Amino acid sequence: MTPSTKSPDASESKALATLARGTYAPPNSATDVRSPCPVINALANHGYLPRDGRNVSASELQTAMRKVVGLSLPLAALLSNPIFLEHHPVPEGQDPKSPSLITKLWAALHNPWAVFPDFAMRHPGQVDATGRPVMDLDQLALHGKVEHDVSLTRLDIAQGDNLTSQPELVKTLLDASSDGGKTLSIEDLAALRKRRIEKQREDNPSLTYTAREHKLACGESALLVGVFGEAKGVRVDYARAVLEDERLPVEEGWKKKWWSVGILGIGKLSKKVTANTSATAAIGPSNTHPLSRREPIYDAPDNEAVDVKPPLAPLAPSSAGSDDEARLLSMFW
Repeated sequence: MTPSTKSPDASESKALATLARGTYAPPNSATDVRSPCPVINALANHGYLPRDGRNVSASELQTAMRKVVGLSLPLAALLSNPIFLEHHPVPEGQDPKSPSLITKLWAALHNPWAVFPDFAMRHPGQVDATGRPVMDLDQLALHGKVEHDVSLTRLDIAQGDNLTSQPELVKTLLDASSDGGKTLSIEDLAALRKRRIEKQREDNPSLTYTAREHKLACGESALLVGVFGEAKGVRVDYARAVLEDERLPVEEGWKKKWWSVGILGIGKLSKKVTANTSATAAIGPSNTHPLSRREPIYDAPDNEAVDVKPPLAPLAPSSAGSDDEARLLSMFW
């Protein structure tokens, strides 16, 4: 008998690919890729997205968000389609040029989601063998699009790895429960975000955290509560499954809501997170990293300490953010 020439990694990947959809299995670290988003990773770990995390289409992501996670069609489309626009990197040292109105209108005629170019992450011409636009999940780590500094589970990009979940950060998040480890409330998540902002201001001199990043961050906490919890918070065991194991908490008793989780509901929860977060001053400097090109709302001089304790005024989009970006964010507010 001729011995097999397949590597253990290849055999493991093949075995994972044959698992029934819905069955949880962690990724093969040697061959599979994952995103900075625990929920998207959970969808791949359960086989609702390609288990290797490669060649994922917008329709696959949108369908999984709707049918498995329970998002409404508008919200699932909003979170899926803009990121599949082609990303054209700006050469280092050059300022990005805003396209003309005619260019925007022409692009929108071909693809209505083109009005949100600031969320584009797909490589130019990136398609599968059938010509279908696709992305790999690790492309979602492109900094300054959806991924941002001051994540509750990932490092900042200037600290090295902004893609991989950090066990100590996840533990800190789960330990933030104020009722003895039963529930993570909106207030718990907001208080943790304030602490993270203050810590990252000390640990990361290249930190970029403007109103745009703050809205995205509060929206992420709102999605965790809206999808896996109730209005006031999410069970810690549910959060542990999602954030630590990157697994849907079915074993713990979670079921998709019978109603769709929509833009208005997530927007209300996001407002609650923000209302309980007193750090409204944006953090800079934003130009110390080549991928950080947005102006912070407030840039402290080198010799001036920034105090985030006073209550914040309502956040507004970063002054350098595009109108398209502001419109997208406004759908949550």
